[in-house]
Amino acid sequence: MAAPSSKSLTNLSGTWKLNKSLSSDYTQILTFQGVSTLTAKAIGTASVTLKIAQVGLTHIEVEQSATAAGISGTTEQYDLDWTWRGSKDAFFGGMSGRSRWVKKNDIGNGEVGGTDEDGAFLKGGMGDGEEVVQALSRKRDGSWTAEHVWGVEDVEGGRRYTRRVIVRNKEGETKRVRMVYDWQGEN
Repeated sequence: MAAPSSKSLTNLSGTWKLNKSLSSDYTQILTFQGVSTLTAKAIGTASVTLKIAQVGLTHIEVEQSATAAGISGTTEQYDLDWTWRGSKDAFFGGMSGRSRWVKKNDIGNGEVGGTDEDGAFLKGGMGDGEEVVQALSRKRDGSWTAEHVWGVEDVEGGRRYTRRVIVRNKEGETKRVRMVYDWQGEN
């Protein structure tokens, strides 16, 4: 379902469900990041839901769950001050990440990919000059780095929360995915 006009990046609080038919195949990113093929397939068949709690413009908490047997959920903390912080993720183990508000035009070609194509992908679908959330995460062992750009885009005639993600491994290979989320209601 399309998001109401009251929902924007400055007011994401609520429940969002991954729309698989409008999203890229995100399971390719999971296996690229070292998640087992079996687990990635299980997640691919699950219903993925985000419960977002946003505290002003400085902190966003995302509880992610998947309705598949044996798949535990994760909670992501985003402090939008561009400071590196460590965490432990249920899927990926030791991680470091940082996030911030940034004008879409200031993203350039991205922090991870670096090509014109990567920059166009990260900025696609959002208005010029619009502020977006940019998040970087790194696996502590250095095997991959991911860049997320969040926006609210018009997709298939409705406003939807999106995450555009580029992951680069230590060999320099990259994968891209756009995840599109439908509004489900307030938490």
